[in-house]
Amino acid sequence: MGNSTRKPSWQLWSNILSFFGAAGCIVVLLWSFGLIGYYSSNRPPEPMPERGWTQKLSGTKGYYGSYAENEQLLRLHEWFYPFFLMVGQVKEPHPQKSSRPFQIVLLSKFSWGGARMHGSGMGPE
Repeated sequence: MGNSTRKPSWQLWSNILSFFGAAGCIVVLLWSFGLIGYYSSNRPPEPMPERGWTQKLSGTKGYYGSYAENEQLLRLHEWFYPFFLMVGQVKEPHPQKSSRPFQIVLLSKFSWGGARMHGSGMGPE
């Protein structure tokens, strides 16, 4: 009666994590670029101690701001990586196609110079 084409629960959670990871990456990137653009357009290229702008801001090509503003930019930079890892998590385990050891598979796929492996499908046999 019912169509049982439901995905396994691990695939559902994998898709949810990927979605929130991608959304987090986009939010962090837009926020970072927005702050960098704001600081680059509203901050001087030389320090102004009377306003507390004595530290070069990361990513702004030499504009100055406060210590807290620089820390905020660095914190945003660090927040990108957990979201990126959520996007890049493994979707589905794939069975190994070959029974050859990893080193031989690696050498047969990436052959440099004259070192060719027979039966690899690379170059003349």
